Amino acid sequence: MFRVGEAKRGEEKNSRGDDAARARAERAIKVMTEAKKLKKQQAKDLYEIVFPKGTDWDAEYIAYLKKNPAVARAVKSGKITREKVMAGIKARESERPPTREEQLEALYQKLLKEDRTLGRTPRAQLMPRLKAMLERGEGKNLHPEKTTRQRRMTFGLYFNGLIESGQVERFDKDLKRVHDVGSAEIVRQGGRGDRRARRERGVNRGPAERERRKLKRDR
Repeated sequence: MFRVGEAKRGEEKNSRGDDAARARAERAIKVMTEAKKLKKQQAKDLYEIVFPKGTDWDAEYIAYLKKNPAVARAVKSGKITREKVMAGIKARESERPPTREEQLEALYQKLLKEDRTLGRTPRAQLMPRLKAMLERGEGKNLHPEKTTRQRRMTFGLYFNGLIESGQVERFDKDLKRVHDVGSAEIVRQGGRGDRRARRERGVNRGPAERERRKLKRDR
């Protein structure tokens, strides 16, 4: 019971943290948009880099059970756990071929790794080159990286493009605020992901291993 209560409190704390982070980012971006320092599409792009649309795994789980009534009955009878079904859904998703947009993003990341000076070029200007590469089959099986480091780089390069184009001055205080708020949030999300992975590894350990680790901590 203690662990369940502790988990619920952790979820509530994370939820409050998420709401506060979104509110800060929205306020900072809104200030720049209202001051005409950002176009509406640019504001949307920046927000989506910081808060990417993730997969709704609960919705995917429900849809899967509807398509597979035999699995739904097995879950209901206790023959299969929800966690096992969910793991299978996620594994299949990871094997899914990348979409066209994902391939373009992956090629964009590849270009930046090969030539860092391209970070000064707005992504839109590189799009014809990226599409040509895609037509040649260069990004056929590429998935974009979603690491914290890559996300921060993508975020920073977007600002670089705004500055290089002359749209915003390099030391603009509103620009700095959006950058700082967004960068901090990307790092926070990355840290949460690492902690979640560690927790899951702990949950997957057998009872003997967990007891051994507990005794080691208590010494």
